[in-house]
Amino acid sequence: EPTEPNTDPSFPSCNVCGEGLQVENPDVEIELPDGRILTCEELAEEGEMGNISPEYCERLPEAINTICGCEGGAETRPPTPEPT
Repeated sequence: EPTEPNTDPSFPSCNVCGEGLQVENPDVEIELPDGRILTCEELAEEGEMGNISPEYCERLPEAINTICGCEGGAETRPPTPEPT
């Protein structure tokens, strides 16, 4: 659990994976620049609660995409057409 949850969010909600993507590896731990260690799921929750600044949020997808396995939900990916 986050050590000090921000109960008065001052930032807009942030999708840490980027628009339309979601964390596929929720239990992987990452170390943040401030030294805290959170799982990808906890980081995603922090973003949703408005605890991550827009400037930081902009850079997050690039930093965590691979480690957190950010992928689109099934409905966001068009089906691959069968070869005929």
